[in-house]
Amino acid sequence: WMRKRCGVYRGSAAYNEGKNLMRLLLAVLTSITVLQAQSSPDSAKLQDLINRARASAMRYDGHLPDFSCTKITVRWEDSSGSGKEWKKRDTLEESVSFAGNGNTQTKLEKLNGVATNKSWAQLQGVRENKLLSGAIVPQEVFGSKAKTRFEWNRWETRAGRMTAVLRFHGIGENYPDGKTRYELQLTGDVYFDPLAGDVIRIEVSQQGPPGYPFKESGWEIDYAPVMLSGRELVLPVGGAVHGARSKVLFRNAIQYRGYRKYEADSSIRFDREEQ
Repeated sequence: WMRKRCGVYRGSAAYNEGKNLMRLLLAVLTSITVLQAQSSPDSAKLQDLINRARASAMRYDGHLPDFSCTKITVRWEDSSGSGKEWKKRDTLEESVSFAGNGNTQTKLEKLNGVATNKSWAQLQGVRENKLLSGAIVPQEVFGSKAKTRFEWNRWETRAGRMTAVLRFHGIGENYPDGKTRYELQLTGDVYFDPLAGDVIRIEVSQQGPPGYPFKESGWEIDYAPVMLSGRELVLPVGGAVHGARSKVLFRNAIQYRGYRKYEADSSIRFDREEQ
């Protein structure tokens, strides 16, 4: 038998035709919504996205407690320079101390899973100790003195959410030997989740002047919510530093774990600021 609904019997040709029409209408509305979301924003909307991304990226400037975390770095190298012969150099486990003024201090705890007394400076190969502080407060990209130009790139779906990808061009710097300053041309993308109001990823490519020791270089960082001192904060959870020095390609894959605040009656003290 067929049950009558709103004057139409369920299972009848008229009922099925109406049902199919509703499905078609829903599909059309969904398509319109997706197309609207994926259309390029006008200049006003683009500026609003840039302003919101900047506010998200810089919200911890001077507003974070002293904390520490564990940093795991897996270093890969390709001495052929082809990008097809990668070999793992080693795995580093480091403790990182971060002060509210942006200074960081890194101590090597384990080398390839074994406790070590080696200092950070004794390690061979490409190392870095500025990614965390530069990612928590990305001054080179969003700082008040940054000479950054933004433009629209695209919409992208990440973890089921629409993400605005903002292309930028700017100027950075690096001291490869700890002394000599090189000015770098930066190009990259900022991934901003408009619904959450969070920057969730930054990718940067760096181009140095003649004489710069890295033929090519860059970094990337991913952000996610973490708990610190009873608060949920969006902080770096992983990333990478990559490039080429002479003929050797390198890629350092990094994870940040175990964020923890210093006790209320203690704070981080530095003998010197690390370079």
